[in-house]
Amino acid sequence: MAKYRKRPVVIDAIKWTDKTSIEKGLLKDCDCWVNQAGSLVIKTETADLYCPIGSWVIKGVENAFYPVKGSIFEATYEKVK
Repeated sequence: MAKYRKRPVVIDAIKWTDKTSIEKGLLKDCDCWVNQAGSLVIKTETADLYCPIGSWVIKGVENAFYPVKGSIFEATYEKVK
């Protein structure tokens, strides 16, 4: 099996804490809403993805939004200066 390394790509991301991210327009291009449990629901072509509080919302290389668990985000990404 061949080995692969993730390319260094700069992405946009925001930590989901509450609905003020939507109200401030930080997720204006994201087709999303908040459910009764307080999770952000991101509508994609294939499914609705749930982003619980404390997770991150990433805008990927093809401008698609998706959630990433906080611990995985912290282990995978570093802030660009």
